[in-house]
Amino acid sequence: MGAQPAGRPAARRPPDVGAGNGPISRSPGGGGAPLVRPPQCGEPRVIVIALKAAHIFALTVWAGGLIALPPLLRRKQELANRAVEVRLHHFTRFAYDAIVSPAALVAIGTGTALIFSGVMLGDWLFLKLVAVAGMGGTHMLIGRVLDQLEAPEAKPTEFRRMALLLAAIVFVTATLWLVLHRPVVDRDLFPQWMLEGQDKDLPFIDEAGGSGSAAAPSSGAMAVPT
Repeated sequence: MGAQPAGRPAARRPPDVGAGNGPISRSPGGGGAPLVRPPQCGEPRVIVIALKAAHIFALTVWAGGLIALPPLLRRKQELANRAVEVRLHHFTRFAYDAIVSPAALVAIGTGTALIFSGVMLGDWLFLKLVAVAGMGGTHMLIGRVLDQLEAPEAKPTEFRRMALLLAAIVFVTATLWLVLHRPVVDRDLFPQWMLEGQDKDLPFIDEAGGSGSAAAPSSGAMAVPT
């Protein structure tokens, strides 16, 4: 900030002289612009890199599990003997409960964090969320079929295996294609309410851009374009 004096915090306390996180100063342009804190260079970047790495790893495990699990959903009449049936069922249940399901939770959680951090933005993101929702639906259907195989009167699963495998391949391919290519989407495909401002304050966001209760916009705040 050079020789520029420290500004006064939003709570109107005495001027901040910098107690560890750097002083709060007015943004360029002065006037009624809200107070901003200079960005911290190191820590946020490390957090974003860690979120990306965890998201990519978890998404890879989740996608591979969705494709690998359907061929394992076999009833006892389709297997050689009881021992093979028990081993296959225990392996499939362990893979679903201990590997694929936690990977799905981590992938969705880190992806949501990346969206709110502003790293993943764009019209293609709406289509990716649809594809991820399809992956989630396929995941739940695989779990349902796995539960049904535990019943004594389990029905043949060949058609359901093929349907689940096809759905997993379609949604996983769509998700990966959207992430890698990030296509430009025609905005005419979206409903009008998704393209207009709703004239409402975001929850837990104050006028200074920090966390806290919503506050009324100041005279220098930028209006949401419609």
